[in-house]
Amino acid sequence: MGRLQIGFVRSKIGKKIFLFFLFIIAVPLICISVLSRQLSDFVLDQATDQLLRDSTKSVALNLLDRLRGAESILRIVNTAKNNHSYNADAVNRANSVFSQISQEPSNRPSPGKEAVRVSVTTAQDGWPEVSMEIAEAGSSRVIRGTLNRTYLWENLESAYYTLCVGGEEFEEPHCQGPPRPSLSTIEIERPFYFRPYFDGKPWTLLAVAAPDVADYLPIKLGALFAYVAAASLLLTLSVSAFFIRRATTPLDALMLATKAIRNKDFTYVVPVAGMRDEFRDVADSFNVMAATIGDDIAFMEVMARIDEAILAHRPLDSIIRLSLEHLPAFTGAAEARIAVVDHFSAVRTSYVGNGRSHFVETTFSPGQENAPVAPIDAAHLIAKTDTLSAFIDLIDGPDVAGHDVTSRIDAFKSRLAIAIQSEEHEKVLVARAARDGLTKLLNRLGLVERLGEMIQRSALENRHLAVVYLDLDGFKDVNDAYGHDTGDKLLNMVADRMSAALLGRDAAIARLGGDEFVFVLPVVDEDIYKKQIQGVLHELQTLYPIDDLRIQIGASLGVAVYPQDGSGHDDLLRNADLAMYEAKSAGRNTVVYFDASFNSSSAERIELRRDLASAIDQQQFHLVYQPRVACSDRFTRSAEALLRWVHPTRGFVPPDKFITLAEDSGLIVDIGYWVLKEAIDQLGKWRATGDIGIEKISVNLSPIQLMHEKFIETVEEIMRSSHVPATSIELEITEGALIRDIETAVAKLRRLQEIGFTIALDDFGVGYSAMSYLSVLPFDTLKIDKSFVSSFGVQKSAYAIASAIVALAQALDKEVVAEGVETAEQADVLSDLGVEELQGYYFSKPLKPDDLVSYLNARRADLRP
Repeated sequence: MGRLQIGFVRSKIGKKIFLFFLFIIAVPLICISVLSRQLSDFVLDQATDQLLRDSTKSVALNLLDRLRGAESILRIVNTAKNNHSYNADAVNRANSVFSQISQEPSNRPSPGKEAVRVSVTTAQDGWPEVSMEIAEAGSSRVIRGTLNRTYLWENLESAYYTLCVGGEEFEEPHCQGPPRPSLSTIEIERPFYFRPYFDGKPWTLLAVAAPDVADYLPIKLGALFAYVAAASLLLTLSVSAFFIRRATTPLDALMLATKAIRNKDFTYVVPVAGMRDEFRDVADSFNVMAATIGDDIAFMEVMARIDEAILAHRPLDSIIRLSLEHLPAFTGAAEARIAVVDHFSAVRTSYVGNGRSHFVETTFSPGQENAPVAPIDAAHLIAKTDTLSAFIDLIDGPDVAGHDVTSRIDAFKSRLAIAIQSEEHEKVLVARAARDGLTKLLNRLGLVERLGEMIQRSALENRHLAVVYLDLDGFKDVNDAYGHDTGDKLLNMVADRMSAALLGRDAAIARLGGDEFVFVLPVVDEDIYKKQIQGVLHELQTLYPIDDLRIQIGASLGVAVYPQDGSGHDDLLRNADLAMYEAKSAGRNTVVYFDASFNSSSAERIELRRDLASAIDQQQFHLVYQPRVACSDRFTRSAEALLRWVHPTRGFVPPDKFITLAEDSGLIVDIGYWVLKEAIDQLGKWRATGDIGIEKISVNLSPIQLMHEKFIETVEEIMRSSHVPATSIELEITEGALIRDIETAVAKLRRLQEIGFTIALDDFGVGYSAMSYLSVLPFDTLKIDKSFVSSFGVQKSAYAIASAIVALAQALDKEVVAEGVETAEQADVLSDLGVEELQGYYFSKPLKPDDLVSYLNARRADLRP
């Protein structure tokens, strides 16, 4: 609903006054009109009621007179007929009163006295037919006449009311006059009796007032009051509107002025001509205020533009130029000058502006002729930093600066000071943005910038670059075991060792985040740069003394070479990253050089990692068992459980492809528990169905699984739910799992021994074997790695190392198992060395449980004497 529009009054206060006058005048007049209307209605109702009463009485008397007249005429006619005489006058009268007269025998007993009866019947057209019957005393004949409708009912017509005649003999009341209203206002009902004059059933007269009966009154009192009230209201409103509009004209002018200010037009001036009293003072004050506000807003807009430039980190000289465009106009000076002095170069740059978007920039060096002297008055100083000083000076300014001018000069100074300090801060941030906050090495931003420079230089000098992507092996375990403080110290030590190893190599070293590092080396000679990379890896493998801890970790390195592996930093970093993941897949703690086939293998790893998450639930894993043969009698008493994955679309997936993925994703923990439980359950089934000679099952443990916080609790829960003793299970762990966190690993292995498990140290001799901690490791069996066994007869050192391992195990009272045996000669050599058990394809490949049972039964039959 829109607002009330009063066109002849413009100001809001005028409209309010007008509406107030309208209210205080209209309400009493409306009330008087309503009361007068109620009074006139009451008087009308009383008059109408009396009118109806008088009318029904008059009609009743008229009907009685007519019936009496009709009776007289009927008697005359009856006498004339009895005397057989003719009276013309009586006949004419009878024809005007009666429509029909007849003399006929009476079917009733002769009355004792003369009787006159009135009866009513209904004609075919619905009108009531009134009949009068006279029976003379002692006579057997009666005379009957039917009265004319016009004669009897002509006085029932009225414009003021509806008159209805009814009774028991009427089928329905006979009404004349205006149509009877459905909702009547006033009704008068009067009974009409025939006795003592006639016999007959009584009639009822009903008079109903017409709804517009007031129109027939000589004067309408309610309308009269309404007309008078309306005329009074119109007169009052006209007079009040005239005076209100005249009084609020100055307010209209002020209202237009405020609208102009709202539209940011501060040039509008309120006309004071014709204004009187306080309105002139208000208008004068308003004009002064508008001019002041307009000037202040213009100044604030300029300050806002300068602030916006500062926030947008625009160059300092552009902010100075913007200030000089407006500084003279707001300070009253003819010209303004800003000088910036560089402390290091002693170069002074002067900017001069005259306020008309024109400025002059001049740069002077020390000793230059006509070089202006920098102001030394502290009042002129804007800001001073470690590298810059800035001064401001007003030329031909006002002799005495007012408060407004002084505050505006200070505003310009403060913003210029902020701009100078912001530029200095920006320089510091840019320098810091390229460095890692923890190690102070380059970060990704700094590396990209430095690598781009090295690529450009290498392209000009036609030489190669090696980009090495490095990821620490086991760093997450250190963080989990000792906390992030220890992890941060370890990262700093890694950064220091990398810097020391590459010192003087013109290398760029960066930490990209977490435990990922990148270093870039110029390639002068292929052998030299590869040795440098190996040197970095060797340095990172050395023990890290942190507080009371001695931590050892490894690293996986991937190398991409410019330009054959990529011409830009994105390609080189991505390809080096792919090579690093191949190094992790290859067993970690090694260096892998990029190959174009890594791109396809990377996509394959992503798909395998996705499918690996659902492999257990979809029962895609199964175990196979490779028997271990005793050297003493060549009987098989133990076997190693090995995990196999049959993918629904890829088929058999080799363990070296998915084990690393499982370790990287953390899925190896759940997979390892499944392998342990499955192997224990299978051994239980074999023992329940009969002795096949298998006394022990060997199960591999992942280093990540061993370091899991709930590893011991989960293993104990698995053993409680099985019927196989822990002494029948051997757990194999690689040396890499031990050196990441030796103390935690040793504690958990000892707990496993307490439960009953035997511990085997797998792949001994190829990893981090160190005599300093080998004597304290809780293990029961050493497994000679297949790389030494396969080198028998090829490398002289292989036999010597195998002999040393056997001698060391015997000295430590440990058993020795050799894996990878593929020839009879290898089996004989290892038996001669003193190895207790042999494992390899020479005896059997890994077999499914049923196939292993068949193999053992057949072999046992062959070995029987």
